[in-house]
This record gives sequence, structure tokens and C-alpha cells, in this order.
Amino acid sequence: MLAVLAEEPRHGYAIALALESRGLGRPRGGSLYPTLAGLEADGAIVAIWESGESGPGRRTYSLTPAGLERLSDERAKWMELTLALGDSEGTNGDA
Repeated sequence: MLAVLAEEPRHGYAIALALESRGLGRPRGGSLYPTLAGLEADGAIVAIWESGESGPGRRTYSLTPAGLERLSDERAKWMELTLALGDSEGTNGDA
């Protein structure tokens, strides 16, 4: 979710569609919104209420500087993991 919000602010449905387009499936509201609330409580994202022009208002979520730092840290950890997994498949000579 942080990577999706790093691209641009989005409302919940747009976040779900972006995750789906990346092959992660479309999260349901029962998992999407609690996760967003947790990220907001941690200070990684901020939500603002925007009134709808042709429908109901909605919350738009944006990444905070702390969220950008968290995303960078998580990407670094992911790279470490993928390198370690690649190494565990025999590239270190132990297999």
C-alpha cells in the first residue's frame, strides 16, 4: 500500500484497484480499511476528507515523510531477503 501511495494520493477503492493491477488481488474493505487505519495510526499515511462532486465524500490517503522512510526501509529488507533466498538456492556452494 505504501508503494501505491508513493505514486500519488488515492482513495480506498483506487488503492484496491492499484493493488489488483499489480497482481496482488483486490483487498476487501474488511482488510483494506483496517490496514489503512493502522498505517495512519503509525504516522505512515495521512487521510483527508474530500467532498464528492457527483456523489458522497471520501477519504483520500497520502504518504507522509515517515511513510516514505518506512517504504524505503521495507524495500531494502525485501532486497536483502531476495538476495538471501537466491543465495540459499545453491549459489553459495553449500547446496
